Amino acid sequence: MTSLKPKGAKKLHWRDMRPSLRGKVIDAIDAMHLDHVIVAAVPMDHWNTAERARRKCLEHLLPLLETEYGVDTLVLERREASQDRNDIRFIDGLRSRGFISAIRVELQAGETDARLWLPDQLLGAYGDARTGTERYDGFLSCVRTVLIDGD
Repeated sequence: MTSLKPKGAKKLHWRDMRPSLRGKVIDAIDAMHLDHVIVAAVPMDHWNTAERARRKCLEHLLPLLETEYGVDTLVLERREASQDRNDIRFIDGLRSRGFISAIRVELQAGETDARLWLPDQLLGAYGDARTGTERYDGFLSCVRTVLIDGD
C-alpha cells in the first residue's frame, strides 16, 4: 500500500485518488486475500449525526469481529482527541453491557501504518460500486457487508 501512495501524501485517501490509482489499490488489496467486513449505517441522513452512525456501526462490528472472526485486537485510526475519548467511552460501555468481552481496541495515527488505510479504500470502492460510478464487482463479492437500517 505504501508503494501506491502518491508523493507528498501522508496516506492513501480514496477521494483524493484518480480512477487509475483506485484500480491499482483495489488490485493490491485483492491480492492480499484477506477477509473484509463493511458495516454501514444507511441511509446516513436517518442517523442525526455521523457520530451516532459511527457508534451504531461499532456496536455491530465489534461483536461480529470478536465472535465470528476471533479478532482479539482492533486498531482504529486516531481522530480528534475528543472523538477518541468518546469512542473509548462508548466501547467501554459496550463491554460493560456485555456486547463484547475480550476484544481490545487501540487507536493509532493513520500515517503510521498503511493497514489503517484499508477501510477508507474498501468503503470508497463500495460507495462507487453502489452508485455505479465504478465497478469492482469481482472484488466486492468477497466483502461481507452489514447494513444497519436507520429507518
